Amino acid sequence: MTNDGQPLFLLTVLDLRFLIGGCPFRRILMNKELKEIIEVTDKIKSLNVALGIKKKQLVIDAGIRVKEIRNNQKLTQKSFADSIGVSRTTLTNIETGHQILTTEHLVLICLRYNISSDYILGFEKSETS
Repeated sequence: MTNDGQPLFLLTVLDLRFLIGGCPFRRILMNKELKEIIEVTDKIKSLNVALGIKKKQLVIDAGIRVKEIRNNQKLTQKSFADSIGVSRTTLTNIETGHQILTTEHLVLICLRYNISSDYILGFEKSETS
């Protein structure tokens, strides 16, 4: 599991032990096959790390855009937070990338301020939907 509770899809040491020791096919697994399994496991680990970095960057970018929207509306954190039903502290955490913007809050921002969700999520450069 990652820090945010997301499962990692990796072959673990226990999986490898099962494949080698507790599996009826263990005689089939020769040194070459074991090396291939380890190589694939390493590639999967690298991919999971890359995906984790990408996910974190998306959270940070969405927070930056939420802050831009709030500033463009000339709203305080308190008034903007109240308008989407979160505390000012939660909004601060969203804007700084320490907390994920929920789907519910994303929809509220889009509807109340006529902003494209694709813009907030970084898929468009323009704010309007």
